[in-house]
Amino acid sequence: MSALDDDPVAPPTEEVALALVPPGIDADATLVNHTWGTEINLVVTGLPAGEEFTVTIQDEAGSPVPAGTFVGVAEGPIVCKLNAAVLRRDARSFEVTRPDGAVVIRSDLA
Repeated sequence: MSALDDDPVAPPTEEVALALVPPGIDADATLVNHTWGTEINLVVTGLPAGEEFTVTIQDEAGSPVPAGTFVGVAEGPIVCKLNAAVLRRDARSFEVTRPDGAVVIRSDLA
């Protein structure tokens, strides 16, 4: 049996406050501090079905680093695990944006 066969222990998560969440949208997020970057666990309902959203983490210089994309769905929550090559200590915020660049969800990170 290899280490890959072992039942992994979930890493600790950090709850974060979200801002700029428009009426009708409900969202929660946690972060995971990995040795290789930051993971965002995002759960969202109420986004327009079929619309593409982009997630970025802003690094210590304020530059956006891609974390992933997803498409809004009509029913049920969207559950995403998004990753960026920004260490947690260097992450200043994350944003979920529409194709036109409008921010729909933002979290300012300490």
